[in-house]
Amino acid sequence: MKDLKAKLERFKTKYKMILPKEYEDFICSIDEDSYHNKVIKFKDKNIVIDRFLISSNEPDYDILARYEDSWQAKFGTPDTHEFLTIAVDNGDNGIAIKVLGEDLGKIYYLEYRDNMDVYGIIEDEPISVHIYKLFDSFQEFKDYLDNAPIAGARKYGRIK
Repeated sequence: MKDLKAKLERFKTKYKMILPKEYEDFICSIDEDSYHNKVIKFKDKNIVIDRFLISSNEPDYDILARYEDSWQAKFGTPDTHEFLTIAVDNGDNGIAIKVLGEDLGKIYYLEYRDNMDVYGIIEDEPISVHIYKLFDSFQEFKDYLDNAPIAGARKYGRIK
């Protein structure tokens, strides 16, 4: 994980972003499937974590490649460059840390909505993103996940 720490330092310098130390220590100590299927209860939603994005050979799951490819810019509003997506849910929506601007270190849910019509045809308009604050700090987020339920097949309707 020493390699990941060095990559994170170069990344932070290049994009002038601030990452919480708790997050840096955390991401260097887990694998991408840590916390898989943990449930975050938010309003009327159950956000089910699919995976954390770490350093990976698969660009879709590499946190640094995903940001550099402007994932947020392609699928969201121009504001989303202020967020670093650190995990994805089972719908490929983002769980992100605010890394630029105000509210640094807070955890947000980036819910992507495409503009499909009733026939499944994507309209010309860009995909929109709805941004919701989940936690005031990464430590609060991690503490929640450590005690969060794991999505169960019966509870979430996958088995009758």
